Amino acid sequence: MEINLYFSERETGLPPQVEEEITERAYLGLVSIIHKLIENNAFGEAFPARCGYHQDISGINRTAFDNALISDIGTKDYDYINFYKEKLKVLDLIEFCYKYVAKPTSTGNGSCWNHDHYVYDHEKGQKEFRKYINELFKRHGLAYELKENGQVIRLIPFVFQESLQSFFDTGNAELNELLEQAKEKYLSPDPNPTLRREALEKLWGAWERLKTMENPSNKVNSIQLLFDKASSEPKFKELLDKEGAQLTNIGNNFYIRHTELNQTPINSGDHFDYLFQRMFAMIHLLLKARK
Repeated sequence: MEINLYFSERETGLPPQVEEEITERAYLGLVSIIHKLIENNAFGEAFPARCGYHQDISGINRTAFDNALISDIGTKDYDYINFYKEKLKVLDLIEFCYKYVAKPTSTGNGSCWNHDHYVYDHEKGQKEFRKYINELFKRHGLAYELKENGQVIRLIPFVFQESLQSFFDTGNAELNELLEQAKEKYLSPDPNPTLRREALEKLWGAWERLKTMENPSNKVNSIQLLFDKASSEPKFKELLDKEGAQLTNIGNNFYIRHTELNQTPINSGDHFDYLFQRMFAMIHLLLKARK
């Protein structure tokens, strides 16, 4: 998605999208976008103020809009000074607006009062809003993206984006489900360590499942057959064998798949990212080799 760059941004480039905490400056930009949409009656289709005998839409019903905000995200006071610190609610607010925004077009003045009536294009309104929001994320280096389905996802390093965001079709329904669950939990904007650990748990479960795919009766032989498919070069197969053993040991010794007291907990988001991407790289390589 193209972004209109200012002079300084053309000179120095945009910041990398790695920040997960929303700054006050970025949030002020979001509030400005929402206020402009409200002033332009962009939420009037979902929350209409009506006029005349034919009940044409003449604007937005702010009471209905605010009540829906309270119901859906827990507050209507999204522009109080410290709201930007409530990151999950900010991202909920973006998804709320995307759900209800529509592009208004005036059909002219009402016959009784000096105001316009409107018709709406929901798809066009969502497309424009998504563009504004993703520009905001890029400009402020925020590691998020608003997708066409209306969900905000957490961005990951570019090298993993295409492969991780694609649909998994491994030929095994249980393996597909484990990988999809791992992806969904990992891409969630929620920084809750429990959710990140669950993503690792599902991915390590997929790893154990994948190791049996070639020969279900003999896991050791099965994984070697997978490594043979991945590379015919002896040194690289030796590397894969060592990496596979290390990944299995990580799953057994860290608080990922088991809950024994002697297991090492993982508390850093960066550590979750490292382990997830390391395991995913192995799984992705072997799945491509099986095709």
